[in-house]
Amino acid sequence: MLGKLGTRAILGGCTLYCGYYSHHVYSDDGSGFWVIATVIALYLLAAVSVVRWLGGRGAIVLLASLGAAALAIESVGVLTGFPYGAFSYGDGLGAKVFGIVPWTVALVWPVLLL
Repeated sequence: MLGKLGTRAILGGCTLYCGYYSHHVYSDDGSGFWVIATVIALYLLAAVSVVRWLGGRGAIVLLASLGAAALAIESVGVLTGFPYGAFSYGDGLGAKVFGIVPWTVALVWPVLLL
């Protein structure tokens, strides 16, 4: 696939980006671009690790399952208030799936759970 050097480059680049962003989080222009870019960078870090752990097919199954579960659980939360209480998402995390939950939720949960 990527080889050792390519994997290290992705991991290093994502790590450096996340470190850089953490110092500039308050300079966002309000579009959510940098927040979404950080979610993607963190997801790439987790995805590379899972591919190395489970292989390509296993990683796809695990990441897709966690992402789908995240969207389902968060959708139930937004629509019913269970289990967190009443809440909603603004537009800063990207377009909403079925108008309920931002698509980035499917990328954040695997990062948090892994």
